[in-house]
Amino acid sequence: MVFIQRPIFYRERAERMYRTATYAIAYIICDFPMIAIGCFLFAVSFYWFTNLQRTAGNFFFYYLLSLAIGLVSVMFVQMVGAVFARPDTAGLIFGSTFTIFGSAAGFLIKFQNIPVFMRWLTYISFPRYFINSVAVNEYTGTTYYCDPPLEIPINGTNSTLPYCGMTTGQQVIEAFDLQPYLKWAGIGILFGYYLLFAAIYILALQFINHIRR
Repeated sequence: MVFIQRPIFYRERAERMYRTATYAIAYIICDFPMIAIGCFLFAVSFYWFTNLQRTAGNFFFYYLLSLAIGLVSVMFVQMVGAVFARPDTAGLIFGSTFTIFGSAAGFLIKFQNIPVFMRWLTYISFPRYFINSVAVNEYTGTTYYCDPPLEIPINGTNSTLPYCGMTTGQQVIEAFDLQPYLKWAGIGILFGYYLLFAAIYILALQFINHIRR
C-alpha cells in the first residue's frame, strides 16, 4: 500500500464503505495488468537483445518467470508497507531483505561456499528460484565454441597451449550447483510466495492500524 493512501483507507473503512479484504483484493487485481505488461515489455527487449536461446518455448518460459518474480517483488513491497508504519523503516527492511536473499540465491556465492549455518537462507530466498529456473532454461542443451581459443603460455617455454573453458551449458549448470529439476517447480514456488505475501498483506491491513486517534 502506498503510504499516502493510508488515511483515506482508514477513514473509508471506518465509514464501512468496503471491507479490508475487498479493498486489498481490488488493489492486487488492478496491479496485475500493469505488472504483466511491464514484464512483457522488459522480456521482449532484454531476451532478444541479449541473444538468449531464440525459441518461442524458451522465451515464453522466461516471460512467465519474469511475471512471477515481478508479482512476488511488488507484493513483497506491499506487504512490508502494510506491516511497518514509516516509509524509511519499510525501505530499510525491504532493501536489507533483498540484499540478503540476493546474496544467498546461489549466483554471487555458490551454495557449497555458503557457511552451513546460513544455508537455510538459500532455501527461503525467492530470487534463488528465479535465477535457477532462468539459468536452466538458457543453458540446457547449449554448446559453446572458443574461436580462437585462449592461448595459455607454458612455463619455461616459448610455447602456448590452446584452452577453451566451458563448452556446454551442462558444465555451467554443474559449476553453479543449479538444480534442473526445479526449473518448472521454481515457477510454482514463486507463485506460492506471491500468495503468502498477499495473505500477510491482507492480514496486516486488517489487524494493524498505524494511525492512532
